[in-house]
Amino acid sequence: MMEKQNIGKVERMKLKHKKLGLIGAGSMSLMALWIWYGLLHGSQVWEDGYSFLIYDIGILQTIFMPLVLAMTASRICDVEHKGGAWKLLYTLADRDTVYYGKIRSGTRYVLLLALIQLLIILGAAAVYPVTQPLPVKELLFWLAGTLILSEGLFLFQMILSFSVENQLISLVIGLLGSFLGLFALYLPVIYRLIPWCYYAVLVPVEMEWNIETRAVSYDLTRPDYGLLAVVLVLDGILYGWGKWLFRKKEV
Repeated sequence: MMEKQNIGKVERMKLKHKKLGLIGAGSMSLMALWIWYGLLHGSQVWEDGYSFLIYDIGILQTIFMPLVLAMTASRICDVEHKGGAWKLLYTLADRDTVYYGKIRSGTRYVLLLALIQLLIILGAAAVYPVTQPLPVKELLFWLAGTLILSEGLFLFQMILSFSVENQLISLVIGLLGSFLGLFALYLPVIYRLIPWCYYAVLVPVEMEWNIETRAVSYDLTRPDYGLLAVVLVLDGILYGWGKWLFRKKEV
């Protein structure tokens, strides 16, 4: 227990020095501005207010979250690649405890980002005269999808960050994930093979565009529990794989 507390304290101090919160604050601010600006279109959007917000934030997550999570994983591991700091950590605790401490540190950040995004949605609906009733089930599904998918992408980026000394590689893959996830949404069938675009795929909302009236509507759909279960299983696989690699890591 003491070992876990020591590792947790080390990780908190390191991330505070790395100013990781500024990265999250900047990305969340951009998402909020974009979403809130979208509601300025008036009553047509307000009628589908929550559906519009959930759909729009899913697209923005596809753009921002892969890179933010890559930067998070990189900040958690970059110092240890310098000056043999991995050996220093192993004097405080065994490898499993160190791995758990790092994953826990990043998971807390993932949870915080998801809650901030939820507040962005609820805050926008409170400021603007959104007339759509609060879709509790769909909103909770979106939140669960955000948490589970973000955790999976974070675990994947963690594997890259502690396996490869050059953190630029991890960041580039995160950036590529953002672009690939966004463009894959426009490719039939293929998009389901690209985890980075699942932010938009998992949202229980469909956008419909009427060619004649040029009106856009956002309709709630049945949540895809099957895909969410698949992502959850992948999270478990990535956690176990990362733990195994961490044990075998040379220092």
